[in-house]
Amino acid sequence: ADALLVLSRIHLATNDLVAAASDLLQVRELTPDNIELRLLEARLQLQSGRYRQARQAFEELLDANIRHPEATLGLAQALLAEGKPKSALAALKNLGSSEVSAAAYLSAVGFLQQGDLQSARANVRDLLEKDPEHLDAMLLAARMNVTQREFRQAENGLRRLLKRVPNHFQALKLLANVHLKIDQLDSAQVSLDALVEQFGENSEVLGLQAQLALSRGDETLASKYLDRASLLTYAEATAGVEPAGGIRLWA
Repeated sequence: ADALLVLSRIHLATNDLVAAASDLLQVRELTPDNIELRLLEARLQLQSGRYRQARQAFEELLDANIRHPEATLGLAQALLAEGKPKSALAALKNLGSSEVSAAAYLSAVGFLQQGDLQSARANVRDLLEKDPEHLDAMLLAARMNVTQREFRQAENGLRRLLKRVPNHFQALKLLANVHLKIDQLDSAQVSLDALVEQFGENSEVLGLQAQLALSRGDETLASKYLDRASLLTYAEATAGVEPAGGIRLWA
């Protein structure tokens, strides 16, 4: 059972949800009351986009007086995904000092959902001072720069992130969006080409390609991209594909 639990964690970390579900089913047959099993089953629900079920699973663990930091963090993530920042922030107050970075990041997301940009930025700034390599915080900082129309700061932050992780989907997508906003169309094309090369076509990238085509005055090409995006959006929805990012950031 222990080996299967380790394997399921690896599969969850790589977002191989089918394999993770198979691992956990085998563990349930062996040790159905295993606490680690219950944590990972809740995590699987969360990563599968079943936020209500994930929240309930994490709450059951905490109600049973299982004060595991992973359960508290998972509960906060599920609440944020459901758009309940006040409850998420309350849950995060129960975390100890061992999870400072995760709590600071999720708190920043919670503040953003409440429309408190100032507190969110302060959290992210403090987090990056302590942990400059925190990729999620770097991306969130860039998103907030874009919201404030601080496009150069956003671009610089995203390039630092991509230097560490060149194939970061969200960073490449946001960088393309930044370049579209400041009319650097050739640079936007470079980011979009990298996205298609590394991840293939999806509805989000096709939408940005349509914006780029419109910016270049090619309405026919833009219409073609939008038609393909609509088809892929339907295919992704029927296949149960969650939008990239998972947690809604803004109020």
